[in-house]
Amino acid sequence: MDSNNIRILCKAIKENPLDVGGFLNLAESMKKNKIKSTNQIKLPECGSRTSVEDIYVHIIERVPKGRNCVEAWLGAASLMAVTCKHEIGGSYHTKKSIYKQILEWDPNCAEANVCLADCIELDEIVTLNISTDSPIYNQNNNNNSNNNNNNKNNNNNNNNNNNNNNNNNNNNNNNNNNNNNNNNNNNSNLNVIETTKKQLYLKGLALNPNDHITLNNLATIYLRDNDRDTLKIFTSSGVKRMNRTEMLLASIDVAPENSHGYLSLSYYMGPKDKIKLNDGRVMSTVDLLLKEISIRPYSSNAYVKLARTIERKKKEITLLNGNRFSILGLYAVAIHLDKHNPYIYWNLLQAMDKMFPHCDFNPKIKLLGGKSITKKEICLKLIDLDPTNFFGYIYLSDLVDSNFNNNSNSNNNNNNNNNNNSSNSSNSSGVNGNSSGNHNNGNSNGLNGNSNSNNHNNYHGHGHHGHGHGHHGHHGNHGNHVHHGNTNNHNNNNSGNNTHSNTNNNGNIIIPSTCWLPNGEEMNKKDLLLKCIELDPTNARVFNNLAIILSPNETLKLPSGEIMNKKQLLIHSINLDPNLPEPYSNLQTLLWSNNNNNNNNNNNINNNIDDSINGEESKISFSIVLSNGTIITKKEIDEKSLQCYNEKVELIFKEFMMLKHK
Repeated sequence: MDSNNIRILCKAIKENPLDVGGFLNLAESMKKNKIKSTNQIKLPECGSRTSVEDIYVHIIERVPKGRNCVEAWLGAASLMAVTCKHEIGGSYHTKKSIYKQILEWDPNCAEANVCLADCIELDEIVTLNISTDSPIYNQNNNNNSNNNNNNKNNNNNNNNNNNNNNNNNNNNNNNNNNNNNNNNNNNSNLNVIETTKKQLYLKGLALNPNDHITLNNLATIYLRDNDRDTLKIFTSSGVKRMNRTEMLLASIDVAPENSHGYLSLSYYMGPKDKIKLNDGRVMSTVDLLLKEISIRPYSSNAYVKLARTIERKKKEITLLNGNRFSILGLYAVAIHLDKHNPYIYWNLLQAMDKMFPHCDFNPKIKLLGGKSITKKEICLKLIDLDPTNFFGYIYLSDLVDSNFNNNSNSNNNNNNNNNNNSSNSSNSSGVNGNSSGNHNNGNSNGLNGNSNSNNHNNYHGHGHHGHGHGHHGHHGNHGNHVHHGNTNNHNNNNSGNNTHSNTNNNGNIIIPSTCWLPNGEEMNKKDLLLKCIELDPTNARVFNNLAIILSPNETLKLPSGEIMNKKQLLIHSINLDPNLPEPYSNLQTLLWSNNNNNNNNNNNINNNIDDSINGEESKISFSIVLSNGTIITKKEIDEKSLQCYNEKVELIFKEFMMLKHK
């Protein structure tokens, strides 16, 4: 059916090669049916096959500035990447420059307004030199006296566009009050205006109130606070002031089977929330996501959001088309659809942390097609796609042993105790046994907190959606990221035994001490943690994790240039997050260890620390002062340490139950 339509259009062009409308219909039909080229017509400037872009360029070169020319420019721009340049009509153009040029011909082109808005940054200002001599401008403004450069006695001739150029030349002296911007080189009247992304979206929506994508973009980009932020919107029923939810519901109203509003609404809702649509339907977060996937089965972000929503409820879910997926299966589909989307890999790392027992050091999942990918490979892929992504480095640091070579790339100063850098991955207290968790560095038992921090929002792959000529394209996660909600904080510690790594002759697990990044740089555990601090110097857990791999007398230089030892790192971690229990426990162990060493050095056999098993309170007296002046007493440190111990015991029980039912 589609090929028959193409043949009919090509036959019509052969019969009437001067029919520009026929070329335009052919290009639109080919683009709609995803036909890249055809050999049924041949243009002089083309080879054996004629592409859709060739047809658009042919129209542009043959037709003066008219309605068909605008359609051809819009079509050509829709085929271009935002950053690319193409030669059209003898000059080079970008997507942005084409939309800008169209608006200078026809400022009331709704599609050009919203497409130009898609191309520019949030704070960018665009200058338009709108020509009032343009035939298109005059067609749209034939009742505007400023388009005719006559005096007031010529108002009856405003619709006579053929006399504009003569009037410009003969009555130039009488036009100063009507035209503020007169181009003396070509006698063309210019109206210079400055506009922004937001203004372009609003004008485009005023020209086309049923543009559901623009409603979605305005809501998600500019209305962060649903209770306070509103916008005055032109709708088909008049002007209304709406908040974010109302605009997204309106987006669904105008396009119930095509709206991006289903996905956008889901980002502002919790797993158990429900919302009533304007048509009376009540939908949960899962319902919204299932609807989005049924509309756009290629929407990788919808699969990720669905996986995150159901991960605490059920192991599998059935889509509206009957296909059934596990949580990891949803991530596999998302990677298949958009393997260059960092949002997918970051959320997958979190899901693996919750789903795999942490004795499974480097778990792997199966992708579509049968290939598997390990946790380490996911970390490296995330870093490759986004080298500034904090989470890629922090998760990768959990997969590298802290028994590193002191001659590697870490920034150490005054490393006085090289022999103490070896970490004993066995847990002396029996609380934990993970690779980056409990280390016995110079008699100090370290406890590693979860790599995820409450200082980071869970960034969703929820960018604005782009407008395409004739149909709307989905930009995915490569546009403006809109942040919704907080991260899911959990106290999972990363793994200790690598069931997927190589083993030595004795059957022991070999955990690598360094790793190679995609850019060719080799890093050890300390390097990775320092990189995390460089990317986020407010993350309390990173300072705690860095402290536990240092010997008591070791110091290092932070990316800021500040030099800290083990105790200072732990105190700084508490400063950043006084509610995090791990640094209290590690600080308590360090101080007790130091007191023990001091007593041993003084040959004091009778230790001042009573046996805690007997329930007797320690006789050591110490406190720390935080940067805000708050004094943390020994009792508070002990209470936080006990909290940490209880959390570790609970984690071990969960690990046991997970393995039991695996």
